[in-house]
Amino acid sequence: SQVSETIGFGAEQTTELTILVIPISDNIRCQIWSHRIMASFESPDFDVLIIGSGFSGIGMAIALKQAKFQTFVILEKAQGVGGTWRDNTYPGCACDVPSRLYSYSFAPNPNWSEVFAPQAEIKAYLEDCAERYDILDHVRFGSEVADAKYDDELSLWRVRTSNGDEISARIVVSGQGALHIPKLASIDEIGRASCRERV
Repeated sequence: SQVSETIGFGAEQTTELTILVIPISDNIRCQIWSHRIMASFESPDFDVLIIGSGFSGIGMAIALKQAKFQTFVILEKAQGVGGTWRDNTYPGCACDVPSRLYSYSFAPNPNWSEVFAPQAEIKAYLEDCAERYDILDHVRFGSEVADAKYDDELSLWRVRTSNGDEISARIVVSGQGALHIPKLASIDEIGRASCRERV
C-alpha cells in the first residue's frame, strides 16, 4: 500500500511525503520513505531503482509488483539474472542453508533435489521466479552502476552506468551481493606447480 501526504512549509514550498509499505511475509512489512520538494520538483525516470538481480533484487522487484508498484527498474551488470548463483560455477558450488529455507516464502519449491541445493538449481529457481512474476521486462542488462549521487535540491537520485547512461529515481535499493567477485588465494608459481603435480 502507498500513503502520500502533502505538508506545507509556507506559501511557496511544500513537501510530499510518501510511505510505501511492502509485505515481505505474513509478519514482516518493509517501509520505504520518500519525500520531494514540490517547488523544485523534477519528475524522475523511475520511482524505484534496484541495483542487482540476485535474490535481493528479484525479491524486491516482486514485492513492488505485488504492491501494485510498476514504475521501477533493475540495473544488472551481467546479461542474466541470478547474482552470485550466476557467477559462481566452481565444482561443488552449493548453498549452506537448507533449500526449503533458502527460497522466497511466496514461491516455495518442492522439487529441490537435495537438502542443500547445488548452484545450477538455485540459479534456475531465480530465473524461473523472474520469469513467472514478469520481472525480466524491468531489467536493464549490461548496465553496471558506476556512480550514484543524491540531489538534495530536487530530492532524487542520479545514477550513472558504466556505459554512460544517467537515470534518475526517487528511491535506490541496493541489492549488491558480496560473493559475486572471486577472491583467489595468493599462491606463488612453485606452489601452483606443486599442486598440479599432486593432482
